Amino acid sequence: MSHPFKVTGLGLQVDKTMILPGSQLVLSRPAPGHWSRFGEAGSDAKEMTVATPEAAVSAPEQAGDLKAQAEELGIKIDGRWGDDRIQAEIDKALAD
Repeated sequence: MSHPFKVTGLGLQVDKTMILPGSQLVLSRPAPGHWSRFGEAGSDAKEMTVATPEAAVSAPEQAGDLKAQAEELGIKIDGRWGDDRIQAEIDKALAD
């Protein structure tokens, strides 16, 4: 018989691996009692929405903005450059 467990809080580790909030575990036996502070046992676990940090949402937009800004300044970008290198080249061009 399976025993579902919905993780709703940070801090639960299984075999030295952090289980993130929003994860649904299916256990072969009931969850230990002390797990109650990390989530809810049973199939009636409430649905949870996990917020995404604003930085993670804007990161792809920022990468595109950096490339556009570099092109405006006439900087030729190598496809292997990371955002840090592009930003350094932009800063260098603006300082000149």
